[in-house]
Amino acid sequence: MLQLARQPAAAVAKATSALSRIIPSPSQSPITAPCPSLPSHSQRRFVWRGKQNSRLSKILAQQEQHPNIPVIQQPLITQFLGILMKHGKLQRAERYLSKTFMHLHQATQLEPFALFVNAVEKASPIVLTKSIKSSRMKSSIVPKALTQRQSYRRGICWILECSRKRPEKEIHKRVGNEMLAVLAGSSEVLKKKRQVYAAAVANRANLTRQARPKFT
Repeated sequence: MLQLARQPAAAVAKATSALSRIIPSPSQSPITAPCPSLPSHSQRRFVWRGKQNSRLSKILAQQEQHPNIPVIQQPLITQFLGILMKHGKLQRAERYLSKTFMHLHQATQLEPFALFVNAVEKASPIVLTKSIKSSRMKSSIVPKALTQRQSYRRGICWILECSRKRPEKEIHKRVGNEMLAVLAGSSEVLKKKRQVYAAAVANRANLTRQARPKFT
């Protein structure tokens, strides 16, 4: 009888010793251990096989070193974004313009919006020339005055067109350096503006002929 009573007690002791090896104590419980932070949804795309890609670290380092300048709502900025935007991607155009402002500020340590306005105004012409047929076999070049919005549009298009010829890879650096060249007076935009003015002055006599009233 004593052997039968001791067998369940020995089995219970053996089972408890086995369970103590499997289940840790409360001080060693994995629930109380610190849990590592999980990557965000945007960071999971750069994580592969538990190793973080170097591309993500470079992007985060660039964002910390070069923060963007927010784009304010102004009529000239809205017009610039409309010309810079492609395929309706307004947020991408705003990001490029914000980086352009940051590039202007880093290059000159001045207020970037004032530099932007001065560059656009300096590149914008007030007249253009157009060809008008005066007869069946002859056409004449006539100067045409521009409104402020038309003048800004022509200056912005010239800045973006000349910036494509620059050697920099990033678009915000090309546009920013072209604006700095316009302010310095060494840009091809000013050369185009002078050529337009020379053609308008050379053909100013055609403007009076077109304005002369016709009698029948």
